[in-house]
Amino acid sequence: MTENEYWPEKFDVSDIEEAKRIILTPEGDASTEDRWAVETPPLVQLLRENFDITEQSILIDFGVGVGRVAKELINETGCFIVGVDISASMRTLGNIYCYSPNFMSCSVEGLSTLLSKGFRADFAYSAWTLQHSAEPKENIDLLFNALSDNGGLYILNANYSVLPVKEGWKFGTLDLKPVLEAKSARYNYPPSPDNLINESVTEQVFSGFYWK
Repeated sequence: MTENEYWPEKFDVSDIEEAKRIILTPEGDASTEDRWAVETPPLVQLLRENFDITEQSILIDFGVGVGRVAKELINETGCFIVGVDISASMRTLGNIYCYSPNFMSCSVEGLSTLLSKGFRADFAYSAWTLQHSAEPKENIDLLFNALSDNGGLYILNANYSVLPVKEGWKFGTLDLKPVLEAKSARYNYPPSPDNLINESVTEQVFSGFYWK
């Protein structure tokens, strides 16, 4: 393995605290716990304002981690969430962190299998995930295929790629807006959720809703 080869094992973790530190890395004076507490509620609120989420709704959290957003959405709305993640350890810990009959986790391949059997979701969202993916365009295709007719997809992502490699992170160019827009019947770009760690980060990300 070369030092610049894609290394998904970076997301393998041993406990929830380690998972949190990878999901929301400390930035400046803001610790992981600070970011978890401050950044999660505005994102949940944004999703609820734009998606009509009820107890009957089924959502996909793509790049669920341990369920930072999923747990709050379930608690607030009673919806059902399918959490998708490439890391088996994250998926296992997600079931512990969310601890709800309204939550299940699966791999990307597992989601593909569900879709082949007819499963579709009302809404899907992916926060800080596609920038780390080796196949972001294929992931977008999968997410649109996973939506029911008129379903909605929300993406919060960096305007560049941040791929996991053995020695850290590999940064590169990544422009997903044209890909997302080409697959959408309509789309809009609200401001990024409030309370992102600082203004410089806000300027380097995009926040978009896309409708099938």
